Amino acid sequence: MLKPIQEEPTYEFCRRLTLATLIASVLFAVFLPILLVDFSRAAFNFFCVVYGFLLAVHLVSVAISQNLSVARAGE
Repeated sequence: MLKPIQEEPTYEFCRRLTLATLIASVLFAVFLPILLVDFSRAAFNFFCVVYGFLLAVHLVSVAISQNLSVARAGE
């Protein structure tokens, strides 16, 4: 079960989203050879999308953290 968020909500959200994405990608990579005969192209495209998404999540997380620190410094 998920524990209540105690730290910054954006940090916890991004951390949980990253963990869920990595678990889903590992499961997909394990079962992909069973589902497809020629799985190399599908695997390459899938991992490009997944790791591109993780990069975007990380960059959004950094941007939110920077905005929060600037807002707190201005107070």
